[in-house]
Amino acid sequence: MTQEMSRWGVGPSILLPTVAYATIVGLATRLWPDVCLVTVVPRTVFLVVGIVLLVIGIPMLAVAARAATVAYNWDKLATTGIFGLTRNPIYSAWIVFIIPGLVLMSRSWPLFLTPMIAYMIFKVRIGPRERVPGEAVWRRVPDIRGPGERVWSRFYGGSDRRRT
Repeated sequence: MTQEMSRWGVGPSILLPTVAYATIVGLATRLWPDVCLVTVVPRTVFLVVGIVLLVIGIPMLAVAARAATVAYNWDKLATTGIFGLTRNPIYSAWIVFIIPGLVLMSRSWPLFLTPMIAYMIFKVRIGPRERVPGEAVWRRVPDIRGPGERVWSRFYGGSDRRRT
């Protein structure tokens, strides 16, 4: 019996603790702005960099969500397009671009940890999720990692899915 994969993936299990942390730290920033706000760098710098990250992340999220929806509706594993560049483009858009963009615009140094918290939760939660399809998927799809992941894994020592 195969386990049905959810359209939402591990997103909710990443979102809830990340939002909880951001809410608590955001309230602390509001209560103690003199302690929490970064003032040595001009506000404009944070604003511009935050907007640039959002301009990259939001379209990436839209493209990835569309590709994932199409693949899910056809009961296929998405391995081309943006999924050919990174295995988890939706999570990448959120963790690498959108959350950091929003956090930078806030200028709150405690909030700067938010993307790292989301990433740590992602790494813990995504491992079991990727094992759900079972070994049969890895035999049918020799290497679903994108070129960037293949290069990164050489330096970082990631797993090589070709070995079966």
